[in-house]
Amino acid sequence: MEGGVYLGKHTTIGIDYGRILNTVEKTIRGLFFKHTGQPLPKDHTVFRHLLPKVGKATSDKSRTLLNELVELLLTMPVVSIGPQVFRYKYCIEEKKS
Repeated sequence: MEGGVYLGKHTTIGIDYGRILNTVEKTIRGLFFKHTGQPLPKDHTVFRHLLPKVGKATSDKSRTLLNELVELLLTMPVVSIGPQVFRYKYCIEEKKS
């Protein structure tokens, strides 16, 4: 109870944010394959963030990019897997030449 108030014994669960983000990245890569029939190329980056932490840990450029992405996704249709099981929106940006 050093430096705090004793609240009794409670069950807690530690959250491993790195593990969650790795799972999100694998899911994104799998969905890319589902929609294109090809794996995500090695020179592509999966952009994933926990939204409450975006403002604290990213640059202004990253926040601007995220805001632009959110605005784009708002215009895309919802894709559903199973009845009320998993829903998402996506867009695939074509490489600019």
